[in-house]
Amino acid sequence: MLLAATAEDGIIRLWDMRTGVQRPSIEGYASWIRAICELPVGGRHLLATAGDDGTVRLWDTATGRTETVMDGGRLGAVGALAETPVADGTLVASTSGDGMTRLWDPATGDQRLAMPAPGTTVTDVAALAEDDLHLLAVAGEDRVVRVWDADRGELVKEFKQHHERVNAVCAVGTLLASGADDLIVRVWDVHQAPGNDRARPLLGHANWVTALVAVRHQDTDLLVSADKNGMIRLWDPRGELLRERQAHDAVNALAAYPLGNREVLVSAGVDRTIRLWSLDDLSPLGVLSGHKAPVTGVCPIEFGGRTLLASVGLDRTVRLWEPRTGRLVRIIPVHHRALACAYVGGMLVVGLDRGLLALAVR
Repeated sequence: MLLAATAEDGIIRLWDMRTGVQRPSIEGYASWIRAICELPVGGRHLLATAGDDGTVRLWDTATGRTETVMDGGRLGAVGALAETPVADGTLVASTSGDGMTRLWDPATGDQRLAMPAPGTTVTDVAALAEDDLHLLAVAGEDRVVRVWDADRGELVKEFKQHHERVNAVCAVGTLLASGADDLIVRVWDVHQAPGNDRARPLLGHANWVTALVAVRHQDTDLLVSADKNGMIRLWDPRGELLRERQAHDAVNALAAYPLGNREVLVSAGVDRTIRLWSLDDLSPLGVLSGHKAPVTGVCPIEFGGRTLLASVGLDRTVRLWEPRTGRLVRIIPVHHRALACAYVGGMLVVGLDRGLLALAVR
């Protein structure tokens, strides 16, 4: 009988349980091994391991060799997520470094569609509000914003006016907004005919535009943008800058949160804080502190009959907050750097640096 142990160095160490003598170690992983167990296979007893590289491997302890490697079609980093209505329900869209935007059923984990952007990384995704069409906007490092039919997986339109990597997209009423490393926020009408689809530029950011969110204030659809300098700006999407404020060292994510009978703005920063802002004048309403590394995503979530705020960060945790009181309700370790979150179909979906995780939070 053997005892097996793993560590961050990717080495499997073995001991004879009867004598306490250490057996030769097994090496082969280049990353942290997260889980290990015995697996009977065809009369033999193999070791199964799961690593940070996204693989599951079977090992023969007698030879120290790997028998099987299963990578599960590794997704890599998932940096953005979006709730996506389709003809037969609601899915979650995810981005990836391989140029694919994927649609998933959050309840089953089944992949429904994959929409390719060859030769680039897709950086953000947003569903567009339409009565008879289910459209999905996707931002790319190749400076293009693509609009897809989410039911059929067909490319509908491409917008190519940005001069640098596009980092963020969001729907603002029936319009589409995008923000890029060229310091410009652009607002598009997706129904304009080719040649007449020039975007309205919103100017003023002094660094890369990193995040966008639509908010509802006094029965009006407004747009909030944020940048690498930590500045947040509130816009009328027709072109008027309404307010601006320094929020963080740098802003990674934005969200709208229902607080009482009004919406408030939520920002997440490199400074490891989450901040709440009034849409009346962008005055501060509160600070949520506790993450040990930059906060990368925030979203409202239903929990115990209440609307809480979920946050994810590079400290490998998901945290649930009660924004009204500032109380931290729960910490959920996820063992990987978390990059994005979305609450879809009763599941909290988390984008990780190595794939996707769906949590039924109760």
